[in-house]
Amino acid sequence: MALVFEHLKTCCESGHLLQVFETLLRSFQITILTAYKSKFCQFIMFYACSLDPESCGKRFVSMLVNTFVSGLNPELR
Repeated sequence: MALVFEHLKTCCESGHLLQVFETLLRSFQITILTAYKSKFCQFIMFYACSLDPESCGKRFVSMLVNTFVSGLNPELR
């Protein structure tokens, strides 16, 4: 997990975090959000959002709100 955090920090410093974040976000939606009892993977998203709260944080919150409000995923309610 520490290696992933280091990679995200390097991506942020080099200006590629948004590209990596989009991949993380898709993976989060498909795999982590619907997983039963995930313990640590969500912290990767939280860390990425902390590196760029204006872009990544707002995008992440928007995705979560849309997912839970839309009603398209009844298993998440």
